[in-house]
Amino acid sequence: SITGDVVADYEISAEKLENSTLGNDEVKLYLEKMVDNEYEEVMAPKHFTPLTESTDLGTMAGAMLLDSGSFDKSSNVKYRLRMWVDENTVVGDLQKTFGVTVSVKAKVDLDD
Repeated sequence: SITGDVVADYEISAEKLENSTLGNDEVKLYLEKMVDNEYEEVMAPKHFTPLTESTDLGTMAGAMLLDSGSFDKSSNVKYRLRMWVDENTVVGDLQKTFGVTVSVKAKVDLDD
């Protein structure tokens, strides 16, 4: 929660778990955000796409940036993330996995 008249910039990212056995192009992620009591698309279905460089807010290279924005003390932001195996993926008889850790990084500039 935020108190006072400050604005926080934030990023939401997904970091692929090291023990994942599916490739980045074998999984799709889809992000929605609650707007006026309904979920709206923020990120269309997309293969896991890792960043090549870290961001200013702290999302590390290798993670996938899902969304970014800013909020103040009156903001309440809700998201829904969906993830599934791409329809062109051949799984066969082998057990395969793909997992992510979702992170939110935020920064408040107190110099203003």
